[in-house]
Amino acid sequence: MRTLIFYILVFLSKQLLASYAENQVIINESDLPSLQKIDVNYYSLSYSKKNQDLNIDQSVSSERTSLSSSFKYKKMSTDLSFTNSKNDYSSVNLRNKNGTEEKLSDSFNKNEFYGSAALSSYIGAHNFSTAVGSSLTQSPYFQSSQQVQYFYRGQHDSYKAGLSIDYQTTNQPENYFINRNFQTQKSPDQLKTQQVQLFYEQVLSDDFKVQAVNIYGQRADRQNNKGYILKTGYSINQKFFLRNQLGTIYEEKSELKNNRGYYSSQFFDAELSYLYSYKLQLQLGYGLNIETEKQTFNQSDTQVGHDIYTVGSRYRLAEFTILANIDQRQSNLGTNEYNFSGGFSWNL
Repeated sequence: MRTLIFYILVFLSKQLLASYAENQVIINESDLPSLQKIDVNYYSLSYSKKNQDLNIDQSVSSERTSLSSSFKYKKMSTDLSFTNSKNDYSSVNLRNKNGTEEKLSDSFNKNEFYGSAALSSYIGAHNFSTAVGSSLTQSPYFQSSQQVQYFYRGQHDSYKAGLSIDYQTTNQPENYFINRNFQTQKSPDQLKTQQVQLFYEQVLSDDFKVQAVNIYGQRADRQNNKGYILKTGYSINQKFFLRNQLGTIYEEKSELKNNRGYYSSQFFDAELSYLYSYKLQLQLGYGLNIETEKQTFNQSDTQVGHDIYTVGSRYRLAEFTILANIDQRQSNLGTNEYNFSGGFSWNL
């Protein structure tokens, strides 16, 4: 997978250089790269377990502040992003080879910084993008990622078809578990995951469009997983817009690689947007996510469901857009969590 991504990056670079060589002109002030937008966002989250990715790691609460900016030069745009996270690892327990457990927060309690850069361009109806990201400071889950994407736009954007390839490496703190043979086994020090997405989007009318996504993923310590997502967008009138998403992701029934069972996830969410005025937009949303773990060795299943209610708003000023979102997350286990995110976007 690394080799494939490398060759794709080389191909995209050659295509972009050829495109600019064909359109070489004398550079004046208007040709220089221009800063288009700056985004500042704050997130207060009481969970880190995200839907739709079969992430089976323990949840943590966190506070994150992100700063991103967008630059544009002719047919090329660049996005830079930096994130500062303060994670509470007091709920993450690590076991040593002697069976003694300790909280991760006892050995790590620092801010974590992450940076990413993305480059996108187009040649006619062909659209290319690539992105890289990495942890910038010490972290118990040090990450690096690469992504490439291509899609083709039909005339007047009547349809889009393409694919994306994601590759991620995550380091893990030392940890041991009891395997199915009741032996102490060490968890991998590093996890490598890959995911390929094929997508097709079709405009069916002036008010309705649909997108279908096919997912195939691999993770070093888990079975391969597959998934399907169907997304729709419908403009009810000039004031109301409805967005829906329905999907499932499941693991293949191959040989289990650790002490966990087979995971699957089914999810649905809908969001209704209301354009109160040119300046103010409001959103109401509801989502349902059900995650199931099938344990083959003891014939027991664990199922956790979450109802997710969201309220959001966007307020436009002359050059700024202010954003705020609150969500409530209720589970069948009796947990009740509230999360907040907010920030502003500065359009230059």
